[in-house]
Amino acid sequence: MFDGKGLELIQQAHKKVHLIANALFIKYQEGKLDEARNGLVELQVIFDDMNTVLDLCD
Repeated sequence: MFDGKGLELIQQAHKKVHLIANALFIKYQEGKLDEARNGLVELQVIFDDMNTVLDLCD
């Protein structure tokens, strides 16, 4: 299903999703709502990248 390279790419993208989501959550908790909302664009891009890699592994 996944070769070594594909799995590595998925793991990297997955890690980035969590790092960005965590940073956005911290901004939200600090009351930096506009910064958190603006960061959702970056989160969506990384999430889309992860989905693209998953599609390539079929």
